[in-house]
Amino acid sequence: MSAIIDCHKVELSVYSHFLGIPDSLLGLIYFSIMTVLWLIGIEEILRYLWIVGAIFSIYLIYTEILIGSLCIYCTLAHLCCLIQGIILFKNN
Repeated sequence: MSAIIDCHKVELSVYSHFLGIPDSLLGLIYFSIMTVLWLIGIEEILRYLWIVGAIFSIYLIYTEILIGSLCIYCTLAHLCCLIQGIILFKNN
């Protein structure tokens, strides 16, 4: 897309895998588990899992800074994680 917004560069970077697992697969698993837990109403576990997801999102944002490119899809996932946290912790 541009010099700064380049999903392809992020996807092919050395940071695109965490412990050998593609970040995109980890995101899919994370959001699937969050959705299921949300639907069955287990908010206690959701809060702890969200903290793990938020820390991982910060790590991923840091790696995008190291790469020098942003991925629109990753940014959307980070935003979704932030919105989840706002909703989760607003209910307390």
